[in-house]
Amino acid sequence: MINSVTLLGILKERDQNEEAIRYLAVERDYKDSQGHFECDRLPLMYWTRDQKNVLFSLPEESLVVIRGRIETQNKIAIIIVPDFRRLSQKLVNN
Repeated sequence: MINSVTLLGILKERDQNEEAIRYLAVERDYKDSQGHFECDRLPLMYWTRDQKNVLFSLPEESLVVIRGRIETQNKIAIIIVPDFRRLSQKLVNN
């Protein structure tokens, strides 16, 4: 079975309880009942499973494309990231 995901999202903060996890905000592709797009916060972990890597050196609000796989850790699905590309350093809200 192939376990592969590609996500486009905005890097968010680190997890306060698990320092090797950082969050990615991903906008849903459909609107809610009020006509707004909701965002999901997905946990990311770099494939080395530590916090000393390029993924953690990027600033919050960076737009990135993540290619990885889904693994379960302590009954929580986590995206394991072997590859990513930064598209912009920081998004500016107008």
